[in-house]
Amino acid sequence: MCFASAHQVFYALMHADHFDTRHDVAAALERLRREKDVSLKEVVNDTLRKGLQETGHGPRRGGKFRTRVLKTGRCLLPNLDCASRALAAAEGEDFR
Repeated sequence: MCFASAHQVFYALMHADHFDTRHDVAAALERLRREKDVSLKEVVNDTLRKGLQETGHGPRRGGKFRTRVLKTGRCLLPNLDCASRALAAAEGEDFR
């Protein structure tokens, strides 16, 4: 794991990720990071995710996804149980 020291948190947030973070926010994130014993990246992402969910702007839940059926006719190969034989039948013995 990669951890930033207390004095690096503010600089890590502001410089690397271009956040304009106040020292009190950086200190709170550092406290939370130490309590949970996780990386700064995880704390920032978790905190942002929770805040976005509270405001109703969390990740969107997609609807059900269905794969459409495509009728291609009968299988041109006699047996698909063995991938090696299927490739040999489709591409010849030089498929390897």
